[in-house]
Amino acid sequence: MKIRLAKPKDARDIVYISKKTWLDTYPNEEYGINYEDIEKKFANFEEKVQKNKERFKKNSIEKRYWVAEVGEKVVGFLFIKDEKNLGAMYILPEYQRRRIGSALMKKFLDYCKNSEEVFVEVAVYNKEAIDFYKSFGFKILKDSLKEDNHIMPSVVMKKDSF
Repeated sequence: MKIRLAKPKDARDIVYISKKTWLDTYPNEEYGINYEDIEKKFANFEEKVQKNKERFKKNSIEKRYWVAEVGEKVVGFLFIKDEKNLGAMYILPEYQRRRIGSALMKKFLDYCKNSEEVFVEVAVYNKEAIDFYKSFGFKILKDSLKEDNHIMPSVVMKKDSF
């Protein structure tokens, strides 16, 4: 496995990984989130690909995209919003539980090593992700429930200085 900065050619893979992971993770009857809701979110697939290509050409200091490759295949990615905030981290379902997420998380924490605290937002019912972040020292912030973010309710998790 190799972790590297994303390139414009990775844009399609990243949007595909996002969609596939969302479809695998976020439908939840209890919260009224179904496959159709997620399909709607990705209805403009090609537009998202083009937008990402432009982002990757810039790959500015504030926003970083990293990809995880197994062989020549992009199987996961990390989006760092800034020195304190993880924007997204997704790994194809069939490649999860292979330490790819841990490698990406270490990349994020290394990027943020000068911050006193770092944050990640996660769906309240995504117990696997919550447990994963806890294994890196993150704690759920009380009263951080966000009902109107994306299409599912989420909480903010915080890790203090490391």
